Amino acid sequence: MNNTIRNIFSKILFGFLFGIGLSISLFASFYSMQKTSRDALTSINQTKELEITWHEDISSSDRLQFRGSIKNNGKEMKRFLKLEVEFYNKDVFIYESFGQIQSKIEPGEEENFILVCKNRETKCEDEYDILNEEYDSYKIYINSAY
Repeated sequence: MNNTIRNIFSKILFGFLFGIGLSISLFASFYSMQKTSRDALTSINQTKELEITWHEDISSSDRLQFRGSIKNNGKEMKRFLKLEVEFYNKDVFIYESFGQIQSKIEPGEEENFILVCKNRETKCEDEYDILNEEYDSYKIYINSAY
């Protein structure tokens, strides 16, 4: 009977220690993956891996549209980029819009883009109407990429 109790406690202790070890390793793996993902997204702005080499406003009366090119100065291929356009009137921020590029950009390569920010047909009724607002300048940023 004494051996039976000892075996039961031994199995409970083994299960408890195994569970703690597994939990610690899973937590460490999860934390490492999250940190790597965050670093991959934020490193673009810090290291200038991606560069908007040129851009121009090709908007019309019913569509905000920009054309440009992005160069990959990094060492890794990028497949997805999120761009942000900020609009200003007399140096006062008035609106921002986002767009995305889904195309492989190998290191050293350049990729052309056309970014459509607003379109009369797709405009939601509760959205701010930048098409009727005057803007005298804009800035395009690479918000994130992977």
